[in-house]
Amino acid sequence: MSTRLPQRSVDLKQFHRSVDGPAAPWRIVVTPADIYRVIAGRKGQDSNLRGRVPDRMEFRTPLATSGTLPRTSRSMCIFARAVDRTLKFVARIVSATSSRRQPEAAVSSIEMHSSARKAFRISDEGMTMKSLQSVAEADWDSATSLVAGATSLELTAAGCGLKYWLAAVPNGTLRGHVLGHAPSVQAPKFMREAGPLREALSKEFAFRSLAEEKATRAIAHLVALAPSTDVMEFYATQLMDEARHAMVFRSHLIELGVADEDNLLEVVESLAGDDRDDILNPLEEFGLALAAADAPDFIGGVVTLTVLVEGVLAPSAELSERKWRPLNPAAADIERGAGIDEIRHLSVGSWIARDHLRRHPDDGPRLVDLITTGMKLWDEVPVKELVYARELLFQEGLQAHADIVGDYEIWPGRRLIDTTAEERLLTALDWSQTMQQTRLEYMGLQAVLA
Repeated sequence: MSTRLPQRSVDLKQFHRSVDGPAAPWRIVVTPADIYRVIAGRKGQDSNLRGRVPDRMEFRTPLATSGTLPRTSRSMCIFARAVDRTLKFVARIVSATSSRRQPEAAVSSIEMHSSARKAFRISDEGMTMKSLQSVAEADWDSATSLVAGATSLELTAAGCGLKYWLAAVPNGTLRGHVLGHAPSVQAPKFMREAGPLREALSKEFAFRSLAEEKATRAIAHLVALAPSTDVMEFYATQLMDEARHAMVFRSHLIELGVADEDNLLEVVESLAGDDRDDILNPLEEFGLALAAADAPDFIGGVVTLTVLVEGVLAPSAELSERKWRPLNPAAADIERGAGIDEIRHLSVGSWIARDHLRRHPDDGPRLVDLITTGMKLWDEVPVKELVYARELLFQEGLQAHADIVGDYEIWPGRRLIDTTAEERLLTALDWSQTMQQTRLEYMGLQAVLA
């Protein structure tokens, strides 16, 4: 027995209900195609989601006003995002079509169950989600991509303090994996052998480790200057995140066989020391000058970190996760874990800046000038040249391992094996521009884009 949701009413096309007996619950089943349509906002499948959802998902609503959505990998919270838009309509359908004609059969809450974790309850009279986002964006299985999350989520400092971090990150994001990936996920043999792929990844992770280390040290100033306990706690968690990122990027060099515990720091220096001096040091000097002034500029530091540092580097990290996925799943997992953290950092940092400007709108022109000056500095440092040189190495190794990559799509409709170094670089730059524009508009600093 089934009924179909009209396309004009909701984006989901299939809605099935079944009643197997007098006490049976309603069962609403949604197919992967429906999820892709709702979440991606377009027809067809998004390759980032492909293979990460099961054949179907369901949540049940017995006569009592509660329901559950079983944990089914990433799909659990992917579908739940659509629930906020469809729950009211589903409730009306269930209530109106019930053979029992009991209004209490309508869905009025959802309880998200995670294995070995307490359930997160989401309910209110308006049948909208209250707490899902704080769970979804920090969970390994349900977090969206870095670029998508950083351009769409709104998170606050009060909602992302120490309690949040301790509850969500160690077991949700990290899953207890100290080195950023499961012990069963290792760099394949060909990645541990000398060649262009290992060289490209080694240079990339060495540079990333130095960048994350500098971010850690800079954020210590924001912790000290934070104007409230909520903001202080958030930046304390970000400091921990960035220090962890530096550690896991360094540690993977040992897993690749290019370093050992005794010479790791020396190897990092040899691989990325010159790039640090040319790119990271000028940016560090720009940012630290704000903290070293007679009147330290906290919000200037927030904007610099959010827009000029993480907002520019994040798209390269997104590209890295995607391109290494078929070649070195361990490296891709390391990038994914870091990316999940960066979604939170970018979103909360943007919220802090926005909140400041709402209370101090007269500070807008000064911050616009600060960002404009910082962007000019970015244009002067050779970051594009650095990324392009790594992409050329990657391209050489990619062609040599075409059989391993196969038809893997780096983004929808585009096979990785068919891309070029130039295309990947330009795509990352486009992501960076989109992310900056979205975040600046959200903060109220769109004048920078004029």
